Amino acid sequence: MTEYELMEHAQMAYGNAIASFTLIFTILSAYLVVAYFVGKKLTSSQVTIVNLFFTLSVVVTIFGELGFCQLALILRSKRSQLIPPALQYHYIPRCHCTWLSWISSLRLSV
Repeated sequence: MTEYELMEHAQMAYGNAIASFTLIFTILSAYLVVAYFVGKKLTSSQVTIVNLFFTLSVVVTIFGELGFCQLALILRSKRSQLIPPALQYHYIPRCHCTWLSWISSLRLSV
């Protein structure tokens, strides 16, 4: 894979991470609208279902964002291996993906 293709794939992964980050706000907005307008009319089992759906949606979206950020960082590191260190320039701006990939690399013991 050429340097251009690596950078193109890395940029697409960063774009997907940003899109999934905005999806979290969309899910949160929908949850708050449902809670405000329909919350009093729901039974306890319906509230449980809505809360489970919200929680699962946010967790899946966050893991997707972490995956996209990790992919972008892997592709970026492969790019650095292709060219000599003296000629390396960083074309992708650093963003929140750097610390998100660090968090995803932590091993949590239960």
